[in-house]
Amino acid sequence: MGPTASGKTNLAVELVKLHPFEIINVDSAQIYRGMDIGTGKPSQATLKVAPHRLLDIRDPAELYSAADFQTDAIGEILTILKSGKVPLLVGGTMLYFRVLRDGLADLPKANQKVRQDIETMAKNHGWERVHSQLALVDPEAPPMPFVIFGGPSDGYGQLLLGQAMTIDYVLFPRPDFSPSF
Repeated sequence: MGPTASGKTNLAVELVKLHPFEIINVDSAQIYRGMDIGTGKPSQATLKVAPHRLLDIRDPAELYSAADFQTDAIGEILTILKSGKVPLLVGGTMLYFRVLRDGLADLPKANQKVRQDIETMAKNHGWERVHSQLALVDPEAPPMPFVIFGGPSDGYGQLLLGQAMTIDYVLFPRPDFSPSF
């Protein structure tokens, strides 16, 4: 593990040449197919020498969570160990390393219906309305994307706001609150 462009992949490839290691990708951007620019993905020549597991396994439109990574990585680790080799975790997504080391909190799974309802509210009434609803149900935690990312019209701000609303509603459902109005 280490920062971007610090030589993690080159070192890992050299280690694979010398030892019975198999590489597991631990980079949240390299999970996605087609995200090749700016992610530091290994070249095809490098992958022939040292294949990477959990590389290019999802389409960018698909959701992939830390919990998904945990499940996938543990499966790959067990498969590698059963083959008599040693898993070598390579990447810079510290959250993924932390999930493997510490596990995850016992939280409910994402609720796609709630998320769709929030998206519908935003489409029908605007992201400002979604923001005001979040402030009603969680007044002590105004979402930062509106300060940092330029407000509700910013795509990343909308993503974070939708996630905040979904998490808040799933964890703390209220009979008097429905995100679908």
